[in-house]
Amino acid sequence: MSNPYTVYDLQTGQVLRSGAAPGDIAMQASSGEGVLPIEVAPDEWYFDFDSQSLQLVRSMDLLVSSHTITADGSDAVTITNVPPGARVVWHDGQIDDVLDNEVQMKTDLPGTYRLRIIAITYQAQEVTIEAVSAT
Repeated sequence: MSNPYTVYDLQTGQVLRSGAAPGDIAMQASSGEGVLPIEVAPDEWYFDFDSQSLQLVRSMDLLVSSHTITADGSDAVTITNVPPGARVVWHDGQIDDVLDNEVQMKTDLPGTYRLRIIAITYQAQEVTIEAVSAT
């Protein structure tokens, strides 16, 4: 018989993995992790330490100044209303902490750029920016 489990990070509450396995569910957790006897979709839930329960992640209400910029190295898109503690995953895979609740992007190379904004208690959100040639 398989037992459902959800493993979460004891520092952040982020749900790391979920599933079902035979035996003691405590064996599913490593150092620094907690475990609960329930199976959930990891991207949709987090562990709330105040209520000591799983909570649905919230959606981000990002504000994007424009989805199209001129690829001239000075035109920029600004993404505001980024939640505290968020990180941005840039189109090249680099990950940076968002320190001032906004992300700004400039480029001098035409193309389509996809940025992913992630924060523990929020649903990750992707923003697509089209950089067009200057004429």
